[in-house]
Amino acid sequence: MDSVLFSAMPYAYVFQSAGRNPSYGGDTIELNCSSYSASLPASEQPKMYYFWYIRSYGLLRNISSGPAVLQNGDVVPGYSIKNDGKTFVIESAQYADSYYCSVQEEGSPYKNLYNNYFFVSVYSEYNVFCPTSTLGKITKNSSNLINTENSIYF
Repeated sequence: MDSVLFSAMPYAYVFQSAGRNPSYGGDTIELNCSSYSASLPASEQPKMYYFWYIRSYGLLRNISSGPAVLQNGDVVPGYSIKNDGKTFVIESAQYADSYYCSVQEEGSPYKNLYNNYFFVSVYSEYNVFCPTSTLGKITKNSSNLINTENSIYF
């Protein structure tokens, strides 16, 4: 068979496979991209390529494993890809963000849209300088504030 006609676009969705959500600063989180296609019977489907998108960084290159790399070649620190591109690893969660996955079958010009995203929430501690004269004016979540010598953690 020299060519295959692809009549169906593949479908993909992201789910969390390791870590907790909401997570805490420094946690390792793994996201998996699950996909399927109706273009051919399962036994004859070609290789699937995975593309990841981070809302705060942009589209990553399609790689099977290694550090996450933007389209321009810059490495995105703290992120990696493994498991033939299916698994996206957040090595040390620092802030909340959205993650998308798209798939494309080998030999097909079609790729599904980035319409299913996974949002990761991260609880973190911020060291914020706050002069003691303004302490009485802080009202939002005041019960969650921890007052130290020169800063407040919330």
